[in-house]
Amino acid sequence: MREQFRNWNWVVLSPLKECATLQEKPMPMNLVTDSALLQRLNAAAKRGVTGAESKRQRLSFVYGNLPKGSTMTRGEVEQVLERLDVMEGRG
Repeated sequence: MREQFRNWNWVVLSPLKECATLQEKPMPMNLVTDSALLQRLNAAAKRGVTGAESKRQRLSFVYGNLPKGSTMTRGEVEQVLERLDVMEGRG
């Protein structure tokens, strides 16, 4: 049992040693963000998300998280989500 505990500690502490090594490298301090990109990001944050965009994001999320080898099509997932929306009073 003691040997298992020792191995467990090694596994947990091993990545920390790598992280400490990475932290010793100096970080670049001359990072510059494109001002046009910042303006677009700020505008998008103020605008918010439309209902249609939210539905597309939800469909993409659900479809993308189906188990590997799933036979459901994107259209089938969309139909299921639409039925759920109606059942829950969102549609």
